[in-house]
Amino acid sequence: GDAAGASPTLSWAALQALGIDDDGSFGVRVRATYGNGQQGTSNPATLAVVNTAPTAGLTNTGPAGEGSPVTVSFVNPADPSAADTAAGFRYSFDFDNDGTFEITDGGLASVAAPAQFLSDAGTRTIRGVIRDKDGGAAELFTEVTVLEVRPTLILAGDDTAAEGAIYTLHLSATDP
Repeated sequence: GDAAGASPTLSWAALQALGIDDDGSFGVRVRATYGNGQQGTSNPATLAVVNTAPTAGLTNTGPAGEGSPVTVSFVNPADPSAADTAAGFRYSFDFDNDGTFEITDGGLASVAAPAQFLSDAGTRTIRGVIRDKDGGAAELFTEVTVLEVRPTLILAGDDTAAEGAIYTLHLSATDP
């Protein structure tokens, strides 16, 4: 591509058109064409292109009742580098935001949050990290609202009783 002026500026799209589509060091030269048609080419210089972290959003399918499934998803993942995008991204999930990732560098952008992290009512923060092939990473958060679910009462006992005899019922409950 051509750029004009004493201090030419090339967009990322223009650099990609020249074959620079990922981070790394690239040899570049400048060729000037003078008014009389003569050309001069500069000595090579090194252009260092540094990696840019990918971007995305982190969403969930909540709110959900206690113990109900929730899916957590990275949406609209993108990277300025076509090479990084083509290589795909790696995804990590920390379902209780304690700094320990339950899923690390997985290939799936959407996963079900394990039920044990959604067992009590309240707001849960889930941390996600999207990473490109060069190690560039972005940390994201989403909050899941977990709604209270009434316990289920279970009554068990014989369906008949003799007059004057002791009758026993068994009562139990489950709480998601």
